[in-house]
Amino acid sequence: TVRGQIHRQCGARYTADAMTVLRRPVPPLRHISSEALPPSIAALRRSSRSKLRPRDAASLSALSGMPPLWPQVVDTVCSASVLPRKELFEAWEVAVCVDAAFPAIPLVADLAAGHGLLAWLLLLLGARRGVRRRAVCVDTRLPDAALSLSDAFGERWPELRGQHQYVEGTLDAVSAAPGEALFTSVH
Repeated sequence: TVRGQIHRQCGARYTADAMTVLRRPVPPLRHISSEALPPSIAALRRSSRSKLRPRDAASLSALSGMPPLWPQVVDTVCSASVLPRKELFEAWEVAVCVDAAFPAIPLVADLAAGHGLLAWLLLLLGARRGVRRRAVCVDTRLPDAALSLSDAFGERWPELRGQHQYVEGTLDAVSAAPGEALFTSVH
């Protein structure tokens, strides 16, 4: 069931409404000394707000346990030079969980989208399994970072260009029939 998939994939639980997902409280993390980590990982602070640059691509692509799509996404994001490292990791984790929980959803709305990375990742994850999706990013303003990322992703995956759209507007104007679209957001 979808409920079991989300629980296994993301550590989430459901309320009575089958479309509402609540995260379980996360236990406090134990501090891990950077000396205990391999040098390549110790240098990567996943929570860093510094912008990713092309020089960061090699170390991020080499992270173990990541799927084959990861290095391509990293190269694309790093080539745009507009996204903070922490936002790459946050959007990736959310996209993987959402895609696993809702594998056949044809329309994704990324609300308060900012740069719109979550929508691009959901398009890519679906496309890798043969699911044709459309993604609509909604925010009150279109940031320059969204244009740069869109150009980078569109250049790398031109077949997805027409499936991604950015709309400037408020969330009040967003609506869809039940089961027609999946509303997502990362904050």
